Amino acid sequence: MKVLAISHLPEEKFSSRQHLGFLRLLSNYCEYEFLSGYTIFQNNWKAVDIYDRYRPDVVILYDSHAPKGQRPLFPVGFFSPNDATARWAGARPIGSPPFAGLPKVVMLEVDFWKMAGANPPSSQEVFGNMQWYTSNQFDLIIRRGCFKGRKDVDGIPSVWLPFSASNEFFPQTLKRIQKVGFAGAFAYNKEITDGIIAYGQRRKAMQLLEDAKLLVRCPECRSLNGSREFYPQFLRSTVMSLTSAEVRSIHGKAFEIMASGTVLLTPDFDHKHALFGDTECFVEYKADCSDIVEKAKEILTNLKKQARISENAVEVIKKYHTSEKRIAELYEHLSNLVSNKPLTHRWEV
Repeated sequence: MKVLAISHLPEEKFSSRQHLGFLRLLSNYCEYEFLSGYTIFQNNWKAVDIYDRYRPDVVILYDSHAPKGQRPLFPVGFFSPNDATARWAGARPIGSPPFAGLPKVVMLEVDFWKMAGANPPSSQEVFGNMQWYTSNQFDLIIRRGCFKGRKDVDGIPSVWLPFSASNEFFPQTLKRIQKVGFAGAFAYNKEITDGIIAYGQRRKAMQLLEDAKLLVRCPECRSLNGSREFYPQFLRSTVMSLTSAEVRSIHGKAFEIMASGTVLLTPDFDHKHALFGDTECFVEYKADCSDIVEKAKEILTNLKKQARISENAVEVIKKYHTSEKRIAELYEHLSNLVSNKPLTHRWEV
């Protein structure tokens, strides 16, 4: 099987952890290539040009929305087999519906079709409705966030592929400071969906912890190079680390914090029992952050509880949520799609 991944930015512009670096692990199972949207636009390629050059068995469009102020990477109809892209048709095994097209997958970090109010007019044909997905005739939506665990979206099959942690995050001998660490974005102030403000909960939590002199930040971790060079070590440098869950979906960062042997400080999130069972492997604070300082102080002053929670977290990540395990799940989804076999919904509840 040959997989072609396409995204709007060059590969080097993405984090090597959860994004295209994760997809590169597919090369352990099959032939894998990456194509940047920049290359598509520079060469004015159509879908037929991509097919002729790469001849994939399945295509993954990774977060293929448009950055602010840019047009969508693939306008409505780009992958539709009803016009100039007819060369995609018939690529499935014999017995498939006629003109079904080459299997196409879109992998999403966030629930784009719920975000109509958050995007510039230039992106409306991508965001806020299902027209883009249905017109391009995607065969599968892979969600990295849980999004209520739904299995299909307006007739398009959908599976949940939770985030994971790579081996670079597992604990090493390192002296930790008795503080709560934070690495990530926070200075963002626009509506995501249904009145929820991006990073609003996170900013409030950070301010309360800073006022209590319990927070340590890593500004360098926000840069692309810093996310690769400083971030893993920073996560292992503090006893606790903060994340948020504005849309009740667990962040990829949470898995990396837990893998680092650092106590995760998080609000409640959907399907936590499906992911972690009843194991005490993180600490919850209230959604309004009213108890976050109290929760942090409790862990920072209780060494035995620190050790118990962090050890449990590392164990559950190693058992269920390594990148190696998750990429095997992705490969299974793609293989089933190409072979017209039923999808496996491992994590939905």
